[in-house]
Amino acid sequence: MAFNKEERIGVFSVAKIFVEDFEWIFREQPVNDFGIDAFVEITSRVHPLVKDINPTGRLIGVQIKSGESFFNEENNTDFVYRGSRKHLSYWSSHSIPVILILYDKSTNSAYWQEISKDTVKLTKKAFKLPIPKSNLLTTKFYKRLEDIGYFKNEYGYRLWQLRSSIEAMRTASTRKYFLYILISENYYTKDYHVEILMSPEDDDYIAKVFHKLFHSDFEIFYSFLLKKDGSITDGIKEVIPWVDLFYKQVPFSDSIFSKNVIADINEFEEAGNLKTNISNKESIYNIACQMTGEYYFKIEVSPNDLATNFLRVNDFLTKE
Repeated sequence: MAFNKEERIGVFSVAKIFVEDFEWIFREQPVNDFGIDAFVEITSRVHPLVKDINPTGRLIGVQIKSGESFFNEENNTDFVYRGSRKHLSYWSSHSIPVILILYDKSTNSAYWQEISKDTVKLTKKAFKLPIPKSNLLTTKFYKRLEDIGYFKNEYGYRLWQLRSSIEAMRTASTRKYFLYILISENYYTKDYHVEILMSPEDDDYIAKVFHKLFHSDFEIFYSFLLKKDGSITDGIKEVIPWVDLFYKQVPFSDSIFSKNVIADINEFEEAGNLKTNISNKESIYNIACQMTGEYYFKIEVSPNDLATNFLRVNDFLTKE
């Protein structure tokens, strides 16, 4: 096979983005593969301030196309990639999710799109894949690409959410549980990193509860990225859909969170410990993190109808 300079530049450049910017593991295929150039393994940090990164075993297949010819067909919003049914069948039946990346050497830019039934459009003899010009391969899409590495579709992900929480559902149905929540500036982006511990402990010293995370095995732990204009309430419900949230016996909401942040800021200022410069343009999460660089709070949770009904379905499916 002839040496393809453009192809090698594309692979090297995309690898550099994943390794340097995402801090993920990039494994190029050692032989000429039918339709996968490399596998990317997602990594994780125990905490944003901890240097060590750990492989997670979650993989994404990557096919990289580099060269001017792949950018010939475009419209106002997308580049259009066209391929054969043979390759589409291979990618679609792969055991892990696959993304296609177009690399533009002239601008040092890479654009990505997941290959799935929702993104591919069949033609009479082949297929086409619109690749949004907004889908630049940057850490702006860290969370979306990380989510792709879990499951090949949303149904599988949501089913896993419930199945992996069965024991927590049962336990939370018999005793009171709390969510201890930490918001901090994200290491990778300008968004915020949210960590959640679910525990039966009723402790107002929330930082101490998080400290225990590094000295014991917490089985119920969640995390997600929160955009500066996102909803903290929706974010929690997205990762733990089977609970209702309460703060001092009142349904928890973004407005309650904001009021508590402002109250805490005022308390710090009155004590002479802090002087903030709050403007209307700042997000409430930025204001919260101004105090110490991170913000802790605690809410109470109660299993909702989804938890009750899923436990019934699971009992039926696993009944001998």
